[in-house]
Amino acid sequence: MSFWANLFKGEPAPSSRKTAADRLKVIIATENRLGRRLSQDTINRMKSEIMEVVNRYVRGVNTHDIHMTVRSEDNIEMLEMNINLPEDQPS
Repeated sequence: MSFWANLFKGEPAPSSRKTAADRLKVIIATENRLGRRLSQDTINRMKSEIMEVVNRYVRGVNTHDIHMTVRSEDNIEMLEMNINLPEDQPS
């Protein structure tokens, strides 16, 4: 338990492994307009490449586990990506 959790006897924070296993979230922000530069084909290729990299470390991630959206906030375009990681498999 961390120093602050011991001090205040609050609920222990979820482990970083659990948090990472639940969802890996990445946000890429730019002042340029991503929506004009990212075609659906480009997004699909990105998903495939990201899936390959993630599967080097966590087996069982498929393209349907990767969700990407482009959104605007305060004149900044963001590519938001959520990856649902599989549950731990019994050994």
